Amino acid sequence: WDFTRSLSLDFSAVNNARVDEPDGRIDTKEKKDSVKKNFWSGGRNTHYHQEATLSYNLPTSKLPLLDWTNIRASYTAKYDWVAGSLLDHDLGNTLLNGQTRNLTGDLDFDRLYQKWKFIRSVYSDQPQDKKQPRQKPQRDSTGKKIKLPKNPNQLYYVGTIPKAFAKLATSLKRIGIQYTEDLGTLLPGYLDSTRVLGMNLRSMNPGWKYIFGYQPDTS
Repeated sequence: WDFTRSLSLDFSAVNNARVDEPDGRIDTKEKKDSVKKNFWSGGRNTHYHQEATLSYNLPTSKLPLLDWTNIRASYTAKYDWVAGSLLDHDLGNTLLNGQTRNLTGDLDFDRLYQKWKFIRSVYSDQPQDKKQPRQKPQRDSTGKKIKLPKNPNQLYYVGTIPKAFAKLATSLKRIGIQYTEDLGTLLPGYLDSTRVLGMNLRSMNPGWKYIFGYQPDTS
């Protein structure tokens, strides 16, 4: 879901279930009815996994001084519910949750350099002549000279040696920065079930905060 041009949410969920069968051959009406009941009820949940990522692009492209940067922040929450063994229900189920905080930055120095007319002149492919041809002055009807406006796009003349030093000073073209934090918790012995988004809405366990990445402390 793209809430705005800069804010988006990605969500995915996978639920695995198993249709249990009675021991031995399915050759009686009671066994067949048991299989049908388990099938139409969706089976017994064995594993539930969900992942949600909220991403935001900082509006640096709207700022004239920072339009050469691209910064993106994201938060990812993961949650897993794993069913316990049928051999011992007292051991309970297992919960896993995690969160990932990510910040990436792309610094395009080429766009930054193009803000200066001198640097544009250094990298220009147009042939440059130190001696620009002089234009014949124009006069009005009274004989006065007309001052012609300067062309704002007219580039500077840059000599070979200054051009070499300028290209050396601007040899850095792009920098990519990435910062990531990963946190996670494993919680065995959980006795409740998973129903809606990994939550049992009757008992309100394990809690919305835990499902979306909250890391509990020792208490």
